[in-house]
Amino acid sequence: MAISGYGREEPAANWVAFGDDAGVAAGLSRILRECTELPMFCADAIADPLTGLHAALAAWSSFMSGGGRLLSLALSDVVTHCIQFGGPVDTATLKERAVKWRRCITPDEVAAPRARAVPARAARSLGADTVSILSGLGIVC
Repeated sequence: MAISGYGREEPAANWVAFGDDAGVAAGLSRILRECTELPMFCADAIADPLTGLHAALAAWSSFMSGGGRLLSLALSDVVTHCIQFGGPVDTATLKERAVKWRRCITPDEVAAPRARAVPARAARSLGADTVSILSGLGIVC
């Protein structure tokens, strides 16, 4: 199994990708702009879990049919595939779907950020509990 950001072919073969930039490369920011009429960054690493799911299905399918293949998935290609799979084809439908989604999740339902409580004491030094933890697992040091 080979998972890359943008594929195994040059020029993108050695490009590093993360879920959010692979999603942008696939067109998620364009879709967000069409929905909201504002330039937006998708800021969600959706490409990572989508590619993991596709990789698992591809591996299972390969195994079930005898295996022995190199399976190659690119994060950006998986997101492109998902965008094209059953999505709205016109901007009006896309906007309508976005409005319905915003009705489901309103800012009132999202709690405001809170500061973390101050710890009661300082953390123990690194490795201070290693022996007791390993001993509890039956591992002698």
